[in-house]
Amino acid sequence: MTRITIRKPIWNGRKIGIASYRIIDNLEIDIAYRKTDGEKLFPHLYFISKEKALTYPTQNVKGTTLHIIPIKDLEIVKGAKKYLDNIREYFIRKGVFNEKN
Repeated sequence: MTRITIRKPIWNGRKIGIASYRIIDNLEIDIAYRKTDGEKLFPHLYFISKEKALTYPTQNVKGTTLHIIPIKDLEIVKGAKKYLDNIREYFIRKGVFNEKN
């Protein structure tokens, strides 16, 4: 399974773009975008199978072919928010990044 972090979704239609060359296995997707108050807008870890991801339409952006996938079509991985919050707290304590990251 490959984990991918999306920095910012495609706002028109609430979608994400994943490069074709990144879809080599099933995907775990973290959408890292945060609101101005620092809270994650999409706080879950998501899953999509390789086979399903490859069925979505493509768009060429700066020479890279992206599969455009609606966020609503992603499956939420159960228990992942607590896991991600624990990892974030660990790195804050270690000084790797601060509360705003």
